[in-house]
Amino acid sequence: MGCRNKSGNDKLWWSHALAKEIAMDPDDLPKPKPTVIVGENLDLQSVAELEHRVEALESEIARVKAAIGSKRASKSAADAFFRS
Repeated sequence: MGCRNKSGNDKLWWSHALAKEIAMDPDDLPKPKPTVIVGENLDLQSVAELEHRVEALESEIARVKAAIGSKRASKSAADAFFRS
């Protein structure tokens, strides 16, 4: 019973199949749904939900500002390198 590969070595075949399954590219994994959708109707949300929304958006703003700072630093370093 079970699947056999051509060489008959089931353990090696299953091990290889499992390794391929584990080594998936992270880009192939399903993306989590966003907890906050910009432009979403706020009328039916509670105060607690709205506060959570504000925290999530402030966290995202901080993350984006950090990315902007990093990109500006990289550009500045590249500009300085090519000016020399």
